[in-house]
Amino acid sequence: LTYPICMFVCRQVLHQLCAEIVGVDLGDIQQVSWARHVTYTCLLFFSSVSICMFVDELGFVMSITGNVAGSLLGFILPGLVALSPNVKPELYNTGAKVLSADTIGPLILVAFGSVAAVLGVVTALPGMS
Repeated sequence: LTYPICMFVCRQVLHQLCAEIVGVDLGDIQQVSWARHVTYTCLLFFSSVSICMFVDELGFVMSITGNVAGSLLGFILPGLVALSPNVKPELYNTGAKVLSADTIGPLILVAFGSVAAVLGVVTALPGMS
């Protein structure tokens, strides 16, 4: 069940990426032609199958993916959201300090998440062989 759901999201991202590369508005993903839909789906499917065919141990791939995604979702993105102008518009005044009582917490969270992601990948690398 999760594979078709992931394909739906990946098709949308691929459609937006193609629109950015080409530089024209390709319209909504729900309005694309059947041929474009099949092309996106086949491209995504065969790329995932080729990864599975050439990687002997998928545990390594899952470890790297889990480390990076977990650190991003748990630490880095919440810290960046806390620093965004929509959450704290007063931080973006011309006289605001970068390191203040309002920014030190989110900055520590982003730094910790970055270190956790790098260390997670480094510890997973010996299991690659």
